Amino acid sequence: MYIGAHANRQHDLGTDLGSDPSQSTSNKAMGLAEGVLLVCDIEAVVTSRIWVDYELYRTVRMDANLDIVIHANGSPHLIAANPLPNESPYQKNKREKNFPFGAVCNKLLSVELQNGDSSQEIDKIRILNTMIDSNPLDCNGVLARVEKKDIKDAKYVNDLKLFTISNAALRAEMACKSVSVSLSIDGQMYDSFYGFNLLEIIRNDKMRESIMFNDLTSLDSVTDSVFCTLVKLVGPNVKRFEIDVKGCRNITNKAIELLSLPGTLQHLLLNLGYARNITNEDLIKLMKKIPPALVSLDLDVCGFKRPDGKYLPERYGTLLVELSKHIPSKLRQLKFISTLDDEDGGLDGLVMFISALPPSITSLSIKFEVWSSFKGHMIVDIFKSLPSTLEEFSIYLYDGDYIEDDHLSMVAEEIQRLDRLRDLSIHSRSRPIDGQYKIRDFHSVSEVLSFA
Repeated sequence: MYIGAHANRQHDLGTDLGSDPSQSTSNKAMGLAEGVLLVCDIEAVVTSRIWVDYELYRTVRMDANLDIVIHANGSPHLIAANPLPNESPYQKNKREKNFPFGAVCNKLLSVELQNGDSSQEIDKIRILNTMIDSNPLDCNGVLARVEKKDIKDAKYVNDLKLFTISNAALRAEMACKSVSVSLSIDGQMYDSFYGFNLLEIIRNDKMRESIMFNDLTSLDSVTDSVFCTLVKLVGPNVKRFEIDVKGCRNITNKAIELLSLPGTLQHLLLNLGYARNITNEDLIKLMKKIPPALVSLDLDVCGFKRPDGKYLPERYGTLLVELSKHIPSKLRQLKFISTLDDEDGGLDGLVMFISALPPSITSLSIKFEVWSSFKGHMIVDIFKSLPSTLEEFSIYLYDGDYIEDDHLSMVAEEIQRLDRLRDLSIHSRSRPIDGQYKIRDFHSVSEVLSFA
Protein backbone atom coordinates (compact mmCIF):
# COMPACT_ATOMS: atom_id res chain seq x y z
CA MET A 1 0.00 0.00 0.00
CA TYR A 2 1.27 3.45 -1.00
CA ILE A 3 -0.06 6.49 0.89
CA GLY A 4 1.23 9.72 -0.64
CA ALA A 5 1.04 11.78 2.56
CA HIS A 6 3.28 9.27 4.36
CA ALA A 7 5.45 8.02 1.49
CA ASN A 8 6.67 11.47 0.48
CA ARG A 9 8.67 13.75 2.80
CA GLN A 10 6.33 16.67 3.31
CA HIS A 11 9.19 19.02 4.25
CA ASP A 12 11.06 18.20 1.03
CA LEU A 13 8.49 17.20 -1.55
CA GLY A 14 10.65 18.28 -4.45
CA THR A 15 13.09 15.42 -3.89
CA ASP A 16 10.43 12.69 -3.98
CA LEU A 17 8.13 14.18 -6.61
CA GLY A 18 10.94 15.24 -8.92
CA SER A 19 10.82 17.61 -11.86
CA ASP A 20 8.82 15.27 -14.12
CA PRO A 21 5.32 14.31 -12.86
CA SER A 22 5.32 11.15 -14.97
CA GLN A 23 8.43 9.99 -13.06
CA SER A 24 7.16 10.92 -9.60
CA THR A 25 7.02 8.32 -6.84
CA SER A 26 3.23 8.42 -6.83
CA ASN A 27 2.99 7.81 -10.57
CA LYS A 28 5.41 4.87 -10.31
CA ALA A 29 3.41 3.44 -7.41
CA MET A 30 0.18 3.65 -9.41
CA GLY A 31 1.87 1.76 -12.23
CA LEU A 32 2.43 -1.15 -9.86
CA ALA A 33 -0.84 -0.97 -7.91
CA GLU A 34 -4.13 -2.64 -8.88
CA GLY A 35 -6.00 0.56 -8.14
CA VAL A 36 -6.29 3.83 -6.27
CA LEU A 37 -8.47 4.78 -3.30
CA LEU A 38 -9.43 8.44 -3.13
CA VAL A 39 -10.28 9.56 0.41
CA CYS A 40 -12.57 12.51 -0.25
CA ASP A 41 -14.24 15.11 1.93
CA ILE A 42 -17.94 15.94 1.56
CA GLU A 43 -17.04 19.20 -0.22
CA ALA A 44 -14.74 17.31 -2.61
CA VAL A 45 -12.02 19.90 -1.94
CA VAL A 46 -9.38 17.35 -3.01
CA THR A 47 -10.50 17.76 -6.62
CA SER A 48 -9.29 21.36 -6.49
CA ARG A 49 -5.71 20.13 -5.97
CA ILE A 50 -3.86 19.62 -9.24
CA TRP A 51 -1.68 16.77 -7.94
CA VAL A 52 -4.81 14.85 -6.95
CA ASP A 53 -6.44 15.53 -10.32
CA TYR A 54 -3.31 14.44 -12.16
CA GLU A 55 -3.08 11.20 -10.18
CA LEU A 56 -6.76 10.48 -10.79
CA TYR A 57 -6.28 11.12 -14.49
CA ARG A 58 -3.31 8.76 -14.58
CA THR A 59 -5.36 6.10 -12.78
CA VAL A 60 -8.10 6.32 -15.38
CA ARG A 61 -5.69 6.32 -18.30
CA MET A 62 -3.88 3.25 -16.95
CA ASP A 63 -7.28 1.52 -16.75
CA ALA A 64 -6.69 0.82 -13.05
CA ASN A 65 -9.46 0.54 -10.48
CA LEU A 66 -10.58 3.79 -8.86
CA ASP A 67 -12.47 3.63 -5.55
CA ILE A 68 -13.77 6.68 -3.68
CA VAL A 69 -14.65 6.89 0.02
CA ILE A 70 -16.37 9.83 1.74
CA HIS A 71 -17.32 10.29 5.38
CA ALA A 72 -20.87 11.64 5.60
CA ASN A 73 -23.76 11.44 8.06
CA GLY A 74 -21.58 9.79 10.66
CA SER A 75 -20.19 6.93 8.58
CA PRO A 76 -17.94 6.23 5.57
CA HIS A 77 -19.48 5.58 2.16
CA LEU A 78 -17.64 3.81 -0.65
CA ILE A 79 -18.10 3.47 -4.38
CA ALA A 80 -15.82 0.79 -5.74
CA ALA A 81 -14.81 -0.53 -9.12
CA ASN A 82 -15.62 -4.07 -8.01
CA PRO A 83 -17.85 -5.70 -5.40
CA LEU A 84 -16.37 -6.11 -1.93
CA PRO A 85 -15.45 -9.66 -0.77
CA ASN A 86 -18.56 -11.88 -0.72
CA GLU A 87 -20.68 -8.98 -1.99
CA SER A 88 -23.06 -9.60 -4.89
CA PRO A 89 -23.59 -6.96 -7.61
CA TYR A 90 -27.09 -6.40 -6.18
CA GLN A 91 -25.66 -5.78 -2.71
CA LYS A 92 -23.05 -3.46 -4.21
CA ASN A 93 -25.72 -1.35 -5.85
CA LYS A 94 -27.79 -1.23 -2.67
CA ARG A 95 -24.77 -0.13 -0.62
CA GLU A 96 -23.68 2.54 -3.09
CA LYS A 97 -27.14 4.12 -3.11
CA ASN A 98 -26.09 5.63 0.24
CA PHE A 99 -23.08 7.37 -1.28
CA PRO A 100 -23.65 11.17 -1.08
CA PHE A 101 -23.77 11.70 -4.83
CA GLY A 102 -25.92 14.79 -4.51
CA ALA A 103 -23.30 16.54 -2.42
CA VAL A 104 -20.26 15.77 -4.57
CA CYS A 105 -21.53 15.46 -8.14
CA ASN A 106 -21.04 19.15 -8.81
CA LYS A 107 -17.30 18.73 -8.22
CA LEU A 108 -16.62 15.19 -9.43
CA LEU A 109 -18.64 15.47 -12.64
CA SER A 110 -17.36 18.90 -13.65
CA VAL A 111 -13.69 18.77 -12.62
CA GLU A 112 -11.27 20.95 -14.62
CA LEU A 113 -7.72 19.81 -14.08
CA GLN A 114 -6.12 22.96 -15.45
CA ASN A 115 -7.77 25.01 -12.70
CA GLY A 116 -6.39 22.91 -9.85
CA ASP A 117 -4.20 24.55 -7.23
CA SER A 118 -0.78 23.56 -5.98
CA SER A 119 1.39 24.61 -3.07
CA GLN A 120 4.29 25.13 -5.44
CA GLU A 121 3.60 26.95 -8.70
CA ILE A 122 6.31 24.98 -10.49
CA ASP A 123 4.40 21.74 -9.77
CA LYS A 124 1.34 23.06 -11.59
CA ILE A 125 3.48 24.24 -14.49
CA ARG A 126 5.09 20.82 -14.85
CA ILE A 127 1.78 18.97 -14.61
CA LEU A 128 0.13 21.23 -17.19
CA ASN A 129 3.05 20.76 -19.58
CA THR A 130 2.90 17.01 -19.01
CA MET A 131 -0.80 16.98 -19.86
CA ILE A 132 -0.23 18.74 -23.18
CA ASP A 133 3.03 16.87 -23.88
CA SER A 134 5.06 20.09 -24.02
CA ASN A 135 8.75 20.56 -23.25
CA PRO A 136 10.59 21.93 -21.42
CA LEU A 137 8.40 21.04 -18.43
CA ASP A 138 9.51 24.12 -16.49
CA CYS A 139 8.28 26.56 -19.17
CA ASN A 140 5.65 28.77 -17.52
CA GLY A 141 3.96 29.79 -20.76
CA VAL A 142 1.21 27.22 -20.31
CA LEU A 143 0.27 28.60 -16.89
CA ALA A 144 0.18 32.14 -18.23
CA ARG A 145 -2.19 31.06 -21.00
CA VAL A 146 -4.46 29.20 -18.55
CA GLU A 147 -4.71 32.25 -16.30
CA LYS A 148 -5.32 34.67 -19.18
CA LYS A 149 -7.94 32.48 -20.94
CA ASP A 150 -7.58 34.31 -24.25
CA ILE A 151 -9.69 32.35 -26.74
CA LYS A 152 -8.05 34.31 -29.56
CA ASP A 153 -4.70 32.77 -28.62
CA ALA A 154 -4.21 29.73 -30.88
CA LYS A 155 -1.86 28.10 -28.37
CA TYR A 156 -4.41 28.47 -25.58
CA VAL A 157 -7.15 27.00 -27.78
CA ASN A 158 -4.92 24.01 -28.52
CA ASP A 159 -4.06 23.65 -24.81
CA LEU A 160 -7.74 23.72 -23.98
CA LYS A 161 -8.48 20.90 -26.45
CA LEU A 162 -5.89 18.71 -24.74
CA PHE A 163 -7.11 19.62 -21.25
CA THR A 164 -10.64 18.79 -22.36
CA ILE A 165 -9.50 15.24 -23.17
CA SER A 166 -8.11 14.85 -19.65
CA ASN A 167 -11.16 16.40 -18.00
CA ALA A 168 -13.51 14.22 -20.03
CA ALA A 169 -11.69 11.09 -18.84
CA LEU A 170 -12.03 12.06 -15.16
CA ARG A 171 -15.69 13.01 -15.47
CA ALA A 172 -16.60 9.89 -17.45
CA GLU A 173 -15.06 7.64 -14.79
CA MET A 174 -17.35 9.12 -12.15
CA ALA A 175 -20.31 9.06 -14.54
CA CYS A 176 -19.87 5.33 -15.21
CA LYS A 177 -19.86 4.69 -11.46
CA SER A 178 -23.10 6.67 -11.12
CA VAL A 179 -25.22 4.96 -13.77
CA SER A 180 -26.49 2.04 -11.68
CA VAL A 181 -27.36 4.36 -8.79
CA SER A 182 -29.20 6.72 -11.15
CA LEU A 183 -31.41 3.76 -12.08
CA SER A 184 -32.04 2.93 -8.42
CA ILE A 185 -32.99 6.25 -6.83
CA ASP A 186 -36.50 7.64 -7.18
CA GLY A 187 -36.54 10.92 -9.08
CA GLN A 188 -33.14 10.36 -10.74
CA MET A 189 -32.19 9.02 -14.16
CA TYR A 190 -28.98 8.69 -16.12
CA ASP A 191 -29.86 11.63 -18.37
CA SER A 192 -30.67 13.86 -15.37
CA PHE A 193 -28.64 12.81 -12.34
CA TYR A 194 -28.54 15.71 -9.89
CA GLY A 195 -28.53 17.99 -12.91
CA PHE A 196 -25.96 16.04 -14.97
CA ASN A 197 -26.43 13.95 -18.11
CA LEU A 198 -24.29 10.92 -17.36
CA LEU A 199 -24.64 9.53 -20.87
CA GLU A 200 -23.36 12.74 -22.44
CA ILE A 201 -20.43 12.85 -20.02
CA ILE A 202 -19.43 9.30 -20.94
CA ARG A 203 -19.82 9.98 -24.67
CA ASN A 204 -17.58 13.03 -24.38
CA ASP A 205 -14.65 10.83 -23.36
CA LYS A 206 -13.49 10.00 -26.89
CA MET A 207 -10.37 8.20 -25.63
CA ARG A 208 -12.18 5.82 -23.28
CA GLU A 209 -11.29 2.18 -23.97
CA SER A 210 -13.46 0.43 -21.38
CA ILE A 211 -17.05 0.87 -20.20
CA MET A 212 -18.37 -1.31 -17.40
CA PHE A 213 -21.85 -1.52 -15.93
CA ASN A 214 -21.43 -4.58 -13.75
CA ASP A 215 -23.92 -3.81 -10.99
CA LEU A 216 -27.30 -3.47 -12.71
CA THR A 217 -28.44 -6.83 -11.36
CA SER A 218 -32.16 -7.33 -10.64
CA LEU A 219 -33.15 -3.71 -11.30
CA ASP A 220 -36.72 -3.40 -12.57
CA SER A 221 -35.81 -0.01 -14.02
CA VAL A 222 -33.53 -1.74 -16.55
CA THR A 223 -35.74 -2.18 -19.60
CA ASP A 224 -34.96 -3.01 -23.21
CA SER A 225 -34.69 0.71 -23.92
CA VAL A 226 -32.29 1.30 -21.02
CA PHE A 227 -30.17 -1.70 -22.01
CA CYS A 228 -29.84 -0.55 -25.61
CA THR A 229 -29.15 3.04 -24.58
CA LEU A 230 -26.21 1.89 -22.46
CA VAL A 231 -24.91 -0.38 -25.22
CA LYS A 232 -24.94 2.56 -27.65
CA LEU A 233 -22.28 4.22 -25.50
CA VAL A 234 -19.78 1.70 -26.88
CA GLY A 235 -17.97 3.64 -29.57
CA PRO A 236 -15.17 2.56 -31.93
CA ASN A 237 -12.48 3.41 -29.36
CA VAL A 238 -13.93 1.12 -26.70
CA LYS A 239 -12.14 -2.21 -26.52
CA ARG A 240 -13.79 -3.62 -23.37
CA PHE A 241 -17.50 -3.55 -22.53
CA GLU A 242 -19.17 -5.19 -19.54
CA ILE A 243 -22.87 -5.12 -18.70
CA ASP A 244 -24.48 -7.29 -16.03
CA VAL A 245 -28.29 -7.29 -16.19
CA LYS A 246 -28.76 -10.65 -14.49
CA GLY A 247 -32.24 -10.96 -13.04
CA CYS A 248 -33.57 -7.83 -14.79
CA ARG A 249 -37.02 -9.18 -15.57
CA ASN A 250 -37.93 -6.38 -17.98
CA ILE A 251 -35.23 -7.40 -20.46
CA THR A 252 -36.85 -9.17 -23.43
CA ASN A 253 -36.06 -10.37 -26.93
CA LYS A 254 -36.45 -6.75 -28.05
CA ALA A 255 -33.09 -5.96 -26.45
CA ILE A 256 -31.44 -8.62 -28.62
CA GLU A 257 -33.15 -7.33 -31.76
CA LEU A 258 -31.89 -3.79 -31.12
CA LEU A 259 -28.41 -4.81 -29.96
CA SER A 260 -25.54 -3.43 -32.00
CA LEU A 261 -21.87 -3.63 -31.05
CA PRO A 262 -18.89 -2.16 -32.93
CA GLY A 263 -16.79 -4.64 -34.86
CA THR A 264 -13.67 -3.29 -33.15
CA LEU A 265 -14.72 -4.51 -29.68
CA GLN A 266 -12.22 -6.98 -28.21
CA HIS A 267 -13.56 -7.90 -24.75
CA LEU A 268 -17.23 -8.46 -23.90
CA LEU A 269 -18.98 -9.45 -20.68
CA LEU A 270 -22.71 -9.90 -21.21
CA ASN A 271 -24.70 -11.30 -18.30
CA LEU A 272 -28.27 -12.08 -19.32
CA GLY A 273 -28.74 -14.68 -16.61
CA TYR A 274 -32.25 -15.40 -15.30
CA ALA A 275 -33.80 -13.52 -18.22
CA ARG A 276 -37.20 -15.16 -18.40
CA ASN A 277 -38.11 -13.50 -21.71
CA ILE A 278 -35.10 -14.40 -23.86
CA THR A 279 -35.59 -17.59 -25.85
CA ASN A 280 -33.04 -19.95 -27.40
CA GLU A 281 -33.80 -18.39 -30.79
CA ASP A 282 -32.97 -14.97 -29.36
CA LEU A 283 -29.61 -16.25 -28.09
CA ILE A 284 -28.74 -17.55 -31.56
CA LYS A 285 -29.49 -14.07 -32.93
CA LEU A 286 -27.27 -12.65 -30.19
CA MET A 287 -24.31 -14.84 -31.14
CA LYS A 288 -24.63 -13.71 -34.74
CA LYS A 289 -24.12 -10.14 -33.49
CA ILE A 290 -20.95 -10.88 -31.51
CA PRO A 291 -18.09 -8.80 -33.00
CA PRO A 292 -15.74 -10.97 -35.06
CA ALA A 293 -12.61 -9.36 -33.58
CA LEU A 294 -13.53 -10.40 -30.04
CA VAL A 295 -10.69 -12.05 -28.10
CA SER A 296 -12.54 -12.61 -24.80
CA LEU A 297 -16.20 -13.38 -24.16
CA ASP A 298 -17.96 -13.81 -20.82
CA LEU A 299 -21.56 -14.88 -21.50
CA ASP A 300 -24.26 -15.88 -18.99
CA VAL A 301 -27.52 -17.13 -20.53
CA CYS A 302 -29.04 -19.08 -17.63
CA GLY A 303 -32.79 -19.46 -17.67
CA PHE A 304 -35.05 -18.08 -14.95
CA LYS A 305 -35.48 -20.31 -11.90
CA ARG A 306 -39.11 -20.88 -10.97
CA PRO A 307 -40.26 -21.62 -7.41
CA ASP A 308 -40.49 -25.34 -8.29
CA GLY A 309 -36.77 -25.33 -9.16
CA LYS A 310 -37.24 -25.61 -12.92
CA TYR A 311 -35.36 -23.22 -15.19
CA LEU A 312 -37.16 -21.50 -18.05
CA PRO A 313 -36.64 -21.06 -20.93
CA GLU A 314 -35.01 -24.48 -21.12
CA ARG A 315 -31.58 -24.53 -22.72
CA TYR A 316 -30.88 -27.56 -24.92
CA GLY A 317 -27.83 -29.12 -26.51
CA THR A 318 -29.19 -28.04 -29.88
CA LEU A 319 -28.72 -24.44 -28.72
CA LEU A 320 -25.03 -25.14 -28.08
CA VAL A 321 -24.76 -26.59 -31.59
CA GLU A 322 -26.17 -23.39 -33.10
CA LEU A 323 -24.04 -21.14 -30.89
CA SER A 324 -20.94 -23.05 -31.95
CA LYS A 325 -21.46 -21.84 -35.53
CA HIS A 326 -20.87 -18.22 -34.53
CA ILE A 327 -17.88 -18.31 -32.18
CA PRO A 328 -15.43 -15.48 -33.05
CA SER A 329 -12.43 -16.81 -34.95
CA LYS A 330 -9.84 -14.96 -32.83
CA LEU A 331 -11.28 -15.81 -29.42
CA ARG A 332 -8.67 -16.51 -26.73
CA GLN A 333 -10.81 -16.55 -23.58
CA LEU A 334 -14.35 -17.86 -23.14
CA LYS A 335 -16.50 -18.07 -20.03
CA PHE A 336 -19.90 -19.60 -20.62
CA ILE A 337 -22.66 -19.99 -18.01
CA SER A 338 -26.00 -21.64 -18.66
CA THR A 339 -28.30 -24.49 -17.74
CA LEU A 340 -28.59 -27.69 -19.77
CA ASP A 341 -31.98 -29.34 -19.77
CA ASP A 342 -31.76 -32.11 -22.36
CA GLU A 343 -33.48 -35.33 -21.37
CA ASP A 344 -31.06 -37.22 -23.63
CA GLY A 345 -28.05 -35.69 -21.91
CA GLY A 346 -26.97 -32.74 -24.04
CA LEU A 347 -23.39 -34.01 -24.22
CA ASP A 348 -23.23 -34.05 -28.01
CA GLY A 349 -24.13 -30.36 -28.17
CA LEU A 350 -21.51 -29.44 -25.58
CA VAL A 351 -18.81 -31.47 -27.33
CA MET A 352 -19.63 -29.78 -30.62
CA PHE A 353 -19.55 -26.38 -28.92
CA ILE A 354 -16.09 -27.05 -27.46
CA SER A 355 -14.79 -28.59 -30.69
CA ALA A 356 -15.77 -25.42 -32.58
CA LEU A 357 -13.45 -23.24 -30.50
CA PRO A 358 -10.75 -21.59 -32.64
CA PRO A 359 -7.04 -22.52 -32.45
CA SER A 360 -6.41 -19.22 -30.64
CA ILE A 361 -8.32 -20.32 -27.52
CA THR A 362 -6.19 -20.56 -24.35
CA SER A 363 -8.71 -20.13 -21.53
CA LEU A 364 -12.09 -21.84 -21.15
CA SER A 365 -14.59 -21.81 -18.29
CA ILE A 366 -17.93 -23.63 -18.44
CA LYS A 367 -20.59 -23.57 -15.75
CA PHE A 368 -23.96 -25.29 -15.79
CA GLU A 369 -26.05 -24.13 -12.85
CA VAL A 370 -28.26 -27.15 -13.52
CA TRP A 371 -27.43 -30.16 -15.68
CA SER A 372 -29.63 -32.85 -14.19
CA SER A 373 -29.01 -35.32 -17.02
CA PHE A 374 -25.23 -35.22 -16.54
CA LYS A 375 -23.67 -38.67 -16.10
CA GLY A 376 -20.29 -39.20 -14.49
CA HIS A 377 -18.71 -40.73 -17.62
CA MET A 378 -19.50 -37.56 -19.61
CA ILE A 379 -16.63 -35.73 -17.94
CA VAL A 380 -14.25 -37.98 -19.89
CA ASP A 381 -15.82 -37.05 -23.23
CA ILE A 382 -15.66 -33.38 -22.28
CA PHE A 383 -11.92 -33.61 -21.63
CA LYS A 384 -11.42 -35.56 -24.86
CA SER A 385 -12.94 -32.65 -26.78
CA LEU A 386 -10.73 -29.96 -25.20
CA PRO A 387 -8.33 -28.24 -27.60
CA SER A 388 -4.62 -28.81 -26.97
CA THR A 389 -4.03 -25.04 -26.89
CA LEU A 390 -5.75 -24.64 -23.51
CA GLU A 391 -3.70 -23.16 -20.69
CA GLU A 392 -6.63 -22.68 -18.29
CA PHE A 393 -9.79 -24.76 -17.92
CA SER A 394 -12.55 -24.77 -15.33
CA ILE A 395 -15.87 -26.61 -15.28
CA TYR A 396 -18.71 -26.41 -12.75
CA LEU A 397 -21.56 -28.94 -12.84
CA TYR A 398 -24.61 -29.00 -10.59
CA ASP A 399 -27.40 -31.52 -9.94
CA GLY A 400 -26.08 -34.34 -12.11
CA ASP A 401 -24.42 -37.67 -11.24
CA TYR A 402 -21.38 -38.03 -9.03
CA ILE A 403 -18.02 -38.32 -10.83
CA GLU A 404 -16.50 -41.66 -9.79
CA ASP A 405 -12.79 -42.36 -9.33
CA ASP A 406 -12.53 -44.48 -12.49
CA HIS A 407 -13.87 -41.57 -14.54
CA LEU A 408 -11.29 -39.26 -12.96
CA SER A 409 -8.62 -41.80 -13.84
CA MET A 410 -9.58 -41.53 -17.51
CA VAL A 411 -9.67 -37.73 -17.22
CA ALA A 412 -6.11 -37.85 -15.88
CA GLU A 413 -5.03 -39.72 -19.01
CA GLU A 414 -6.61 -37.04 -21.20
CA ILE A 415 -4.90 -34.26 -19.24
CA GLN A 416 -1.50 -35.64 -20.21
CA ARG A 417 -2.42 -34.79 -23.82
CA LEU A 418 -3.01 -31.16 -22.77
CA ASP A 419 0.64 -30.29 -22.27
CA ARG A 420 -0.01 -26.51 -22.05
CA LEU A 421 -2.61 -26.80 -19.29
CA ARG A 422 -1.42 -24.91 -16.18
CA ASP A 423 -4.61 -24.11 -14.27
CA LEU A 424 -7.45 -26.56 -13.78
CA SER A 425 -10.64 -26.49 -11.69
CA ILE A 426 -13.33 -29.17 -11.58
CA HIS A 427 -16.31 -28.69 -9.30
CA SER A 428 -19.37 -30.90 -9.34
CA ARG A 429 -22.27 -31.25 -6.93
CA SER A 430 -24.54 -34.21 -7.46
CA ARG A 431 -28.30 -34.11 -7.08
CA PRO A 432 -29.28 -34.63 -3.43
CA ILE A 433 -29.84 -38.18 -2.24
CA ASP A 434 -31.53 -38.46 1.16
CA GLY A 435 -30.88 -34.76 1.58
CA GLN A 436 -27.12 -35.03 0.99
CA TYR A 437 -24.91 -33.89 -1.87
CA LYS A 438 -21.76 -35.59 -3.13
CA ILE A 439 -19.13 -33.11 -4.20
CA ARG A 440 -15.96 -33.19 -6.29
CA ASP A 441 -13.72 -30.15 -5.93
CA PHE A 442 -10.27 -29.94 -7.54
CA HIS A 443 -8.17 -26.82 -8.08
CA SER A 444 -4.99 -28.01 -9.77
CA VAL A 445 -3.72 -30.29 -12.51
CA SER A 446 -1.72 -32.30 -9.99
CA GLU A 447 -4.82 -33.15 -7.93
CA VAL A 448 -6.51 -34.78 -10.91
CA LEU A 449 -3.32 -36.44 -12.13
CA SER A 450 -3.13 -38.25 -8.80
CA PHE A 451 -5.97 -40.47 -10.08
CA ALA A 452 -3.86 -41.72 -13.00
